[in-house]
Amino acid sequence: MERRKMLLGCGAGIATLVAGCTGNEDDEDNNDDGTGGNGDNGGNGDNGGNGDDGHDDNNGDNGHDDDNGDEKDDGKEDDKKEDNNDIPGFDRDSFEIDSDVIKLKKLKYKDHRLDVRVMLLTTDREELAEELEALAPGFEQAIRNADAEEFFEEVEEIKFTLYDENKETRVAVFLDIEWLQQFVDDDMTNEEFVNRVLNQMEQAGAVDDSSDS
Repeated sequence: MERRKMLLGCGAGIATLVAGCTGNEDDEDNNDDGTGGNGDNGGNGDNGGNGDDGHDDNNGDNGHDDDNGDEKDDGKEDDKKEDNNDIPGFDRDSFEIDSDVIKLKKLKYKDHRLDVRVMLLTTDREELAEELEALAPGFEQAIRNADAEEFFEEVEEIKFTLYDENKETRVAVFLDIEWLQQFVDDDMTNEEFVNRVLNQMEQAGAVDDSSDS
């Protein structure tokens, strides 16, 4: 009898030691398990002395899976935020280019650069000149619907990336942010703005020179 009591006492002591060594990940739950193992559960024979069951239940995969699930959800939300990242002083929902040959594909903002990605369905200068008349007003509407002052303080350059019908990159040109600011401030006409954009595109080889025809 004395030997049996001593073995039971040792078993309870070992269970308490194991619970204490592995309890760093979740201190509150493991502390509760440890006190439970020294109390009523300790008197339930071999099953009660086996503290591993209680430890696994409280420090099990479910708790960590819940945390990991939250992290995954947060990651998805971060991806969505990155895809739909805010452009300072710019209402992206109201920005559109009303054109049959210039299709807006994506807007992206990072490191003070606004990247406007469009698909060109023509390279004819005269046709583009007509269709690009919708570009500056589209910018102005999105800026005025938000905060023009913030936009011109934060956005330092505009990258105009052009794709063909096969989604291959034709060329990327940089538009002077001051052109857009002058247009918004009524210091530049839409025609002047379009001509400057066309000249940039023509120098990059994205537009057919009308003088060749």
